[in-house]
Amino acid sequence: MKTLRELELLIESILDRQGKLAEIFSHYEWRPEQIRMSKAVAAALLHEVPLLVEAGTGTGKTLAYLIPAIGSGQKVIVSTGTKNLQEQIYFKDIPLLARVISKKFLACNLKGRENYLCRRRWKQFSNYPRRLMSGLDRELIGRMQSWALETRSGDRSEIDFLPDHDPLWEEVNSKRDFCLGQKCDFHSECFINRLRQEANEADIVIVNHHLFFSDLMLKEATNSEVLPRYQSIIFDEAHQIEDIATDYFGLSVSNYQIQELIQDIRREMELEKINVPAINDTLNLLGQRASAFFMHFPPGLEKKRLKSDLISASLVERYQAMADTLGLLTSQLTGLRAKSEPLYNCERRSRNLQDTVRFIMDMADSEYVYWVESRTKAVYLHASPIDVSGDLRRLLFSRLRRLVLTSATLSVDGRFDYLKARLGLESATELVLNSPFDYRRQAVMYVPTHLPDPKEESFIFRAAEEIERIISLSRGRAFILFTSYKNLDQIFHLLQGKLPYQLLRQGDRPKTALLEEFKKDVHSVLLATSSFWEGVDVQGDALSCVIIDRLPFAVPTEPLTEARIDYLREGGGNPFLTYQIPQAIIALRQGIGRLIRSSEDRGLICILDRRLLTKPYGRIFLQNLPDCPICTDLQQVRIF
Repeated sequence: MKTLRELELLIESILDRQGKLAEIFSHYEWRPEQIRMSKAVAAALLHEVPLLVEAGTGTGKTLAYLIPAIGSGQKVIVSTGTKNLQEQIYFKDIPLLARVISKKFLACNLKGRENYLCRRRWKQFSNYPRRLMSGLDRELIGRMQSWALETRSGDRSEIDFLPDHDPLWEEVNSKRDFCLGQKCDFHSECFINRLRQEANEADIVIVNHHLFFSDLMLKEATNSEVLPRYQSIIFDEAHQIEDIATDYFGLSVSNYQIQELIQDIRREMELEKINVPAINDTLNLLGQRASAFFMHFPPGLEKKRLKSDLISASLVERYQAMADTLGLLTSQLTGLRAKSEPLYNCERRSRNLQDTVRFIMDMADSEYVYWVESRTKAVYLHASPIDVSGDLRRLLFSRLRRLVLTSATLSVDGRFDYLKARLGLESATELVLNSPFDYRRQAVMYVPTHLPDPKEESFIFRAAEEIERIISLSRGRAFILFTSYKNLDQIFHLLQGKLPYQLLRQGDRPKTALLEEFKKDVHSVLLATSSFWEGVDVQGDALSCVIIDRLPFAVPTEPLTEARIDYLREGGGNPFLTYQIPQAIIALRQGIGRLIRSSEDRGLICILDRRLLTKPYGRIFLQNLPDCPICTDLQQVRIF
């Protein structure tokens, strides 16, 4: 392992004005903030002191943490917010550093197992009776056949012809419930096994937060693991950790999970030629009782908190009937363990579903919030922890000191108090690095104070009119970011046919396809919600205007937000100042961060929420936003 000084010399040799990157790139931009961050990461990895580092847009944080991670000689996990960022690191940044770091190193890009093809399930699927393939696209099956024969990675991201959420992939991916382990005929050819071997041998293992926390919970529950043993971890896009940890520390059950269990049992029994009439009868009964239970929650309900005084006697009766049937099914499947490994997995799934629905419906643990989420075709019941700081402290921060948390948005008022409190991180080195971009020259912020308050009914219509005027000035080339799908759809319909530019709407096509079309059609306009507020990088003229409909406060009646507000208030705190405002500030900074992506970019930030300038708390937001001119007159925007 290198000394700190040796790592600092390596960093300087690559990132300095006359460094190795400057030799490769004729227009290389030396960024002192990047070097400061890189040296801080080196110190954190060597001295075992956690590091919180906010690196403003344009700092070059990925290279800043990868260089000391590679040079340290440690086994390092790099956990990112999205699979897209994983791909960028593995296919762009790692090969670049391989050219400038003389030390040989190995890197592995590891995703959740459902991203990979299962050879056994594919062979099984190919031999399905035709009636079991009903509803699947025959042409897609043929193209999948060709890909399955040729692929060397089994990674779903290679398949550009298969739509997102296509049911075909559900039939053939490597989900854990169908894994036979060493009993599988394809064990030596398994894509997952090959990847795990690569990960074991790699110096740098690139994952996403979902996989990391899945591994963390697997270790806690079963003492088994997905990720190899590591010495250090770097969390990129660390502002997402609380939300993702909440998902993995919680429990959920849905009608879809039960329907899938029934289908899987029937399919496996048919394929293995197992005929047990009693199990078929139980599956029929479970389908009926699950349908009766979940039908109690009407579609379109969105998210609603479950409280004991709102649970009717009829619902309790339906729940008990469904839970009892799951228990009966579990006991019946126990007798088939020796005949089929997948049925053994189905027995475990049945037991877990029964335990989960009981935990949620009993609502006995006051540290959880219980809620229901209704979608078009599915109903989900959730139990989510109100506060994840204790679990994160126990499972992660108390066990590992070599860790780095970084993002462009971690601090509030230049401090990390909010993040540390939410995550349970008690002590860390702290570093805030401002963006090297000149926002006073490159951007202007427009806040139309003549618009109604976003809570007023007339806001949507007036906002659509204002957007039309703004888009005319920017000649398209805009992101319009919304805090809700409802606002998005209303504005989309109000703008249709009124602008001479193509309108692209989130949900109409996959995210990557929308972004490619947006970049190709320079004057197009993209309307989107939360998933486009961060992790999207569009440089140049294609994106010259970012419009945000309102300050992104979480809906106070959303179950988890409501429960956390109650929890903080009961503890004597001020949830608006300590939770709601900081959370909204970080989200707003992420959205604004889509605009200026290089030192040559120029553009308009437009926030249609007059509260930014008219409410006392607006000053807190402004103190945390980029330092650029603010105007309230569209004529000033026209001049810019």
